[in-house]
Amino acid sequence: MSTGQPLRARVARLGAVLAAAALLVAGCAVPLPTVEADPPPDGPQPALDEPRLERVLAAVSDALAAGDETGDVTDFGTRVQGPAMHSRRAEYRLAARTADTDEAVEPQVLTTEPQVVAISNEDEWPKRVLVITTIAEGMNTPLLLGMEQDDPRGDYHLYAWVRLLPETTTPPMAAPVEGSPDVPPDAEGLVLSPADTLDAYADLLENDADSEFADTFAEDRFRSLVVEDREAIAESVEDAGEYTEEYSIRQFEPVGMQTADGGAVVIGALRADHVYERTIDDSELTVAGQIAAFAGSESIDVETSLTARYYVTVAFYVPPADADDTTIQVLGAERVLESVDTE
Repeated sequence: MSTGQPLRARVARLGAVLAAAALLVAGCAVPLPTVEADPPPDGPQPALDEPRLERVLAAVSDALAAGDETGDVTDFGTRVQGPAMHSRRAEYRLAARTADTDEAVEPQVLTTEPQVVAISNEDEWPKRVLVITTIAEGMNTPLLLGMEQDDPRGDYHLYAWVRLLPETTTPPMAAPVEGSPDVPPDAEGLVLSPADTLDAYADLLENDADSEFADTFAEDRFRSLVVEDREAIAESVEDAGEYTEEYSIRQFEPVGMQTADGGAVVIGALRADHVYERTIDDSELTVAGQIAAFAGSESIDVETSLTARYYVTVAFYVPPADADDTTIQVLGAERVLESVDTE
């Protein structure tokens, strides 16, 4: 609707009215109100406030949706990196290769809907966020997400995720208004540093009760399943050969955030090589199931050896070194087949 006046005239008229109001206030000597600003908060503060955190989570969710639609991790942009990107790429590949088989596997349903949040309060980068999500549709446990910002101009991105193990109790984090200190890979003051924790757990998965770290970790459902499967497979192939598993640390450093008691929640990535070897002449060693489907077959006759490689992500609670209970707990884990090689 037109006012009948050009914009310049209306602006000039508004300026004149404001000027007259200012003279009136001055003439009446009305005291102007004073505003007392809240004092700056003492101590460290979380790197993200609630609105910014909501935007980060929404951006990560949108990126995951874009990748899930095409099955291509390049559609993540900058919002999914590190172990999260590699693990999701393996899920996409596995889904594509098993789609028309009896071993069909869909990528896990992921959500960024937060239930509990811990935010870095560091002045330096990288800055981190841990999120325990709500339970995604079709799943039975929440996810633990680890997010990171590498530098002031970088986007916060999903670095890694795991499914929390059933009946897991996560340790209390610092109050959200204060934020939580980051824990570097070589941090001291813990039962083991984050890097040493990951290395020790790799040894434990590989050697079970024979590992020197058998008493360092509490029993956990993921390791129990690994051991049960390994023993069953080894027994099934013993007339033809051997089955072994080797675990090693991926190239990505584990990320950690301090808990309220001075311990740390740590997330890191491992490589698991499951090796089938035919060692008995004139024997037959056949591998079927998901491994064969990944390789485009109903079954594989192993001539010499077959290696199925898995991407494994694990989260831990590492107590402070002076805690009454110094047992490291596994909070969650994720494993996905990423390659099959034969000789």
